[in-house]
Amino acid sequence: YCRGLTSITIPSSVTSIGNYAFRYCANLNTPIIIPEGITEIASAAFSRCTNIPSVQLPSTLKSIDSYAFDYCEKLTSVTIPEGVTSIGERAFYKCSGLTSVTISEGVTSIGSRKAMHLILRLLKRRWWHSWRNCCNGQIVRLHLSNPLLQNNTSPNYYSLMQK
Repeated sequence: YCRGLTSITIPSSVTSIGNYAFRYCANLNTPIIIPEGITEIASAAFSRCTNIPSVQLPSTLKSIDSYAFDYCEKLTSVTIPEGVTSIGERAFYKCSGLTSVTISEGVTSIGSRKAMHLILRLLKRRWWHSWRNCCNGQIVRLHLSNPLLQNNTSPNYYSLMQK
């Protein structure tokens, strides 16, 4: 465990953050800036970093693996950049401080599911694999051109987007 670590600086030469890289670094209490060039945040990379207030994700990021940020309880908002195509199972599980999640149009897979109705479950029931127990019932934003919205003709999909 890295109990004494309160901040990190990730060098620009790094291309991925490995499995469990900062897991249980509960004393990390400064914003995490992930530099351009990183393409993957692997499984549980920041798992149980309970005091991270914010994370800045690079435009080069392609995937956020399972449990990457689970139990990051002080994390308040997440903006998934355009380049990300997949978000793993429970990537933001138990992030109880989240009040806003913005998902770019590039995301085509969240957890093991590709259906928009699961996003609706999050909004209505506050649970779902990647986002279980997060967001305190607050809004998840998707670009209207996001493939997750395609083939879903119910007006509810779009009215939720307006909230």
